Amino acid sequence: IQRYGGGTSNQSIYLDDVQCKATDMYLQNCSYQYSAGRFVTLTAGAVTQRLLAEDANFGPKSLPGALQDVVAIGAVPSNACGAITNNVTGKIVVVIRGTCDFVEKTRAVQKAGGLGVVVVNNVDGDAPSMGNNDEDVTDVMIPTVSITRADGAVIASLLNSQSPVLLSIT
Repeated sequence: IQRYGGGTSNQSIYLDDVQCKATDMYLQNCSYQYSAGRFVTLTAGAVTQRLLAEDANFGPKSLPGALQDVVAIGAVPSNACGAITNNVTGKIVVVIRGTCDFVEKTRAVQKAGGLGVVVVNNVDGDAPSMGNNDEDVTDVMIPTVSITRADGAVIASLLNSQSPVLLSIT
């Protein structure tokens, strides 16, 4: 059982792809509806982990074609506000939430040649919802998802190891 949610009551609990509500540790209103959630699957050496992710309200929902297990890299600057200064060409780019909006982050990664964006929340709690501020986003051609700060810490620790980190957005 994996728990996602911020409070002590009415938390969402995911039992594989089944979402239920919990109140004071009792399951209530459990329905067998598949969540519309996305996942980021990471692989580094012998470690494979599937992380729940939130879709952006703009851009495509998946990597082009059959691309899976793409090399991940952290953006420089880490918030992806402005020009990306490291080589992210052909990679999924991990960025930190904050300072500028999600569309600006995605455009910066796209302009630098990145194939996708994983936004890490900069505060504890759920993965942030990502809107587009009612702007024209037809130029955004790469997928963007967000994850929790805790899941971002897992990716960050693996990015700092010697093994390449591979990510898939599904």
